[in-house]
Amino acid sequence: MSIFDVNYQNWALNELPAPKRKPGLLNWLYALLYPLQWRHDINYNTYINGSSDNAYSLTNTYTKGQRVIYYIQAGGLYYGDNAVYEANTNVPINTPPTAANQVNANGAGYWIQVQPNFIGVYERLGWSCQQLTMEIALNRWFNVANFSKQQWDHTGAPPYTQIYIDTNVLDSGEEYWPPVPIGYYWPNQSVFDVSYWPPVPGPVLVYDFTIYVPNTIFNHLVLGSVFSPGHTENISSVTRNGSIIRALVDKFNAVGMLYNITTY
Repeated sequence: MSIFDVNYQNWALNELPAPKRKPGLLNWLYALLYPLQWRHDINYNTYINGSSDNAYSLTNTYTKGQRVIYYIQAGGLYYGDNAVYEANTNVPINTPPTAANQVNANGAGYWIQVQPNFIGVYERLGWSCQQLTMEIALNRWFNVANFSKQQWDHTGAPPYTQIYIDTNVLDSGEEYWPPVPIGYYWPNQSVFDVSYWPPVPGPVLVYDFTIYVPNTIFNHLVLGSVFSPGHTENISSVTRNGSIIRALVDKFNAVGMLYNITTY
């Protein structure tokens, strides 16, 4: 219980004088106050604590008021945007909450988005770039499981079936001597130049950590599922699918930390 827990039906009942607490008048007030209760519950319940509604299914019908989570991936059948939707009217089968089926400015449409993220803000506030937390966040976001490789190593053994992270060893262990500059003249020319010994190697891109994603998840991600339902881009699947994962990781990754994504 907190100061933000409000029941408008109880409020109407308590504020109405006792002689006027008749069923007809109370029901009329309840109907008037319902939009306030609906909005209150979205702001102070679903947004804060998240949603535990069922996943949308293409084979189910829905009645007005029912809510679903349109997961990015669920059983390989569809790929949504991880938002929470409420049926605006009775919804037939095979009518997902894509842009074409959402309520428009005229009030027509099957679905209305009540939250852009099914994960509550309290939970997301605890996410960080630490391996344990980021592994759990990635698997939660892509609807795999609450998983961490660090936990798995203590309770199970590879092969893994979820998204996991491995840190990379950046020091090869070899002894390194800095290049020494050597000045000299080119033959038959009065041009002084500087070279180095041993030769200076070219830049090498080294990743601090690698994110491993199962092929069954990576190969079915679509750009429209996160940025705009139903929208696609003419780019390679590796770039497209990787950008969906990076859209989450880059929000929490520490400055200067480089990473790559690979599948298994």
